[in-house]
Amino acid sequence: MLSYRHGFHAGNHADVLKHLTLLAVLEQLQRKQKPYYYLDTHAGAALYALDSAWAQQTQEAKRGILPLWDQAQQGQKLPPLVQTYIQHLQVLNPGSTSLHAYPGSPYLAAMHSREQDTLVALELHSQEIDQLKMNLCQAPHKVQVHHRDALEGLVALMPPVPRRGCVLIDPAYEVKSEYQSLLPKVQKALALWPQGCFMLWMPILASQAHLQLIKGARKLSGAHSGILCYELELPDIEQGMYASALVLINPPWGLEALLDPALDAYQQALEHAHMRAHWKKVWLQQPSAA
Repeated sequence: MLSYRHGFHAGNHADVLKHLTLLAVLEQLQRKQKPYYYLDTHAGAALYALDSAWAQQTQEAKRGILPLWDQAQQGQKLPPLVQTYIQHLQVLNPGSTSLHAYPGSPYLAAMHSREQDTLVALELHSQEIDQLKMNLCQAPHKVQVHHRDALEGLVALMPPVPRRGCVLIDPAYEVKSEYQSLLPKVQKALALWPQGCFMLWMPILASQAHLQLIKGARKLSGAHSGILCYELELPDIEQGMYASALVLINPPWGLEALLDPALDAYQQALEHAHMRAHWKKVWLQQPSAA
């Protein structure tokens, strides 16, 4: 039985990277009035309390979302994407200067989407699924919830309707075989939905196991808009996940202009809180010529 629960890690630096990237992708999709499809393969509970016993046990939000939140509370001028992120957090924490409620990716997607968009969340964990259903009932837009395996659903639900859209894939990598099983499923899904944007998150640990995913992503076929990888590192974290990466397969045009300033602002917020940080990006595959 899987034991990973994201409540212990909610609001950490990896969440901020995922959420800023997700918002950037959704922002670009919303440049057109046409509806889009969003699939969250590892939905978790969707909504978390940063003052819960679980979150307080690790306090990962202190080197995650809280430095960015504090910058906003101090009136710092922030890039548009960060302002959007903070505004969503303020909606969940009305009238408070402290951050208590924190959205997972499916809840954030629901907050940022429109009535015409289709949102789907998958979760296999028998306890998380009940919490997911309850939390998403409070979301501003309806999210379809499936109690099913993430990678099975990733392929089975392709191609979606509507055909515009994106997928967020962020396993816990609790089962080490996920490093081998993930990319073949992504390749199948990409073949079925070649115009879809696939966001693949991975932790960066001392084992450097993520490198096999990076290497495999370079070999994926059918990514006509290229494959772009962002990495965020906090080098002073001595144990556990000191960095993470997010690989974007078919990133939407214009994403970098939104996301890069947001990551600059996040890096500055971490440094202001006396934490070394840096981010980088690299094209694993260049976009195909038109």
